[in-house]
Amino acid sequence: MRLIELSSDNPLFRTVKFNYSGLIIIIGKEVQSESSNKDDEGSNGVGKTLLLRLIDFCLGKKKLLVNIPEYEKSSFILKFSLIDQEHIIKRSYDGKEIYVDNQKKNYTELCKWLNENGPFKQQSFRSLFRWFARVEKEYCDDVLKFSHREKEYNILLQAGYLLDLDVDFIIRKKELNDKKKEIDDAIKFSDNNDDKIKQILYINENPTTRLQRLIDTEIPELELAIKKCQIADNYREIEQEADQLKIQIDEKKKQNSIIDFQLRNIEKTLSYKIDVTKEELMELYSSLNDVFKPEALQTFENIQSFHKSLHVKRKERLLHDQLQLIRNKEKNEKDIQNLSQSIDQKLRYLKGKKAFDEFIALSKKLADLQEERNKIQKYVNFKKEKKQELNNVKMKFLQEDERTEKYLECNPLQKMDKFFSDNVKQIYPNAMSGIAISNNSGDNQRRFNLNISLSQDGAEGIAATKLRCFDLTLFLHGHCKATMNMLWHDNRLFADTSANARAMWFKLMMITLKSYLNKQYIASLNEENYNSMMRYFSDEGKKIMKNSIVITLSGDQDFNKLLGITFK
Repeated sequence: MRLIELSSDNPLFRTVKFNYSGLIIIIGKEVQSESSNKDDEGSNGVGKTLLLRLIDFCLGKKKLLVNIPEYEKSSFILKFSLIDQEHIIKRSYDGKEIYVDNQKKNYTELCKWLNENGPFKQQSFRSLFRWFARVEKEYCDDVLKFSHREKEYNILLQAGYLLDLDVDFIIRKKELNDKKKEIDDAIKFSDNNDDKIKQILYINENPTTRLQRLIDTEIPELELAIKKCQIADNYREIEQEADQLKIQIDEKKKQNSIIDFQLRNIEKTLSYKIDVTKEELMELYSSLNDVFKPEALQTFENIQSFHKSLHVKRKERLLHDQLQLIRNKEKNEKDIQNLSQSIDQKLRYLKGKKAFDEFIALSKKLADLQEERNKIQKYVNFKKEKKQELNNVKMKFLQEDERTEKYLECNPLQKMDKFFSDNVKQIYPNAMSGIAISNNSGDNQRRFNLNISLSQDGAEGIAATKLRCFDLTLFLHGHCKATMNMLWHDNRLFADTSANARAMWFKLMMITLKSYLNKQYIASLNEENYNSMMRYFSDEGKKIMKNSIVITLSGDQDFNKLLGITFK
């Protein structure tokens, strides 16, 4: 993939034509103001970074994210080549209207076209293009990091692919890690998905122990009880009749208790003697003579006879009542005996029999226990199966670790490491640097530990040089060296580098690109960074640098800016 031209149907836009190959420089001559930004990130710049953003936009960036009212009805047009075949992408300012080689497409179709026809065949165009055009500032902060939100696996897979590593190692470890997580999640779900299992685990009971108890004891005992069970259709009716007979017996017993009480009173009354003696009666009679006329009183004999007759009659009555009560009690006792015999007869009939609803209850309990057994059996089998799967995954982890170690013994990045280090030494001769790879056997998704090192890279200028050298390594020796022929470094990757180191870098590029006749190396520089390093070039070098400039953007007048306007 090579860039040919970026233009717009807006006449204010300054068309940028790119050299076929070699060094390509974009110069920005800024008019400094308080609102200007040395990295040319702000909306007051002349268009160095915006140029890269527009190319990225034409090549599938979701949104332009720049407010340019004068271009709201305009489109941007990018000409580029893929395997020496020219293509044109035209995209409207709002990003909605897209044409690829005069064929209208939506955004999804554009991305699909780039994936199928672009320089990257195994991964998406958008994920890998940024390695060759670090558009956003966060893309330039770390060699192997584009965003704190992006997963390490994605970056490792992309870097591994571009470094021409065997990415199957990377993919397989993620698949194993995902499988392990899937098994762990399935086990957790099984522990919490069924209330019965949750209850067993909550009380710290072993499901296997509970299952064995159900199989050996509880279910067989209940099955035997049901098997022996005889159902009496009139069980409840007979049971109610027996209950009524018990009520009658209780009533009879209450009656006998009352009779016993009455009999005791009669016995007590019969034991009483005549309360008034003959002498007392005689004394009473004499005293009455003083009050009443003699003719008004009975003779003493009559009184004594009357008193005696009263005593005899009471005794006769009590004896009669006593006899009647005894007869009633005897009758009640006989009734109680008969009632008890009837109850015994009914209970003997019900012995060993169950009411139908009791049988249903037993059957339901058995069904519940069987369901519980089946659930626990399924759970135990599932856990056993998942444990075996987990052991298999762990075994495969070990096998993959062994294979990875053997793969790394072949030093797959030796050529990359040497090229990277040699380039670093051209700029910092005494620096230690390298591309190191090792096996990551941890419980994670990272198959390899990649370390792109350069001593003292804590300094921003040295860190930027490390990043540029790594990008150049991927560009010239990576997996896509034959299809990706464009590498772009924006001014922000040069701003903190010393003028001498910056000059050494461009000298390196002049020499290196002579061996790669179809490669474009594009650098955007502000005028200050460009001019400050020119004293380190020979006359021939200065000439090459000057001839490499394809456009100079200036902030002195609007028509010298990329968009031909000043926008905020």
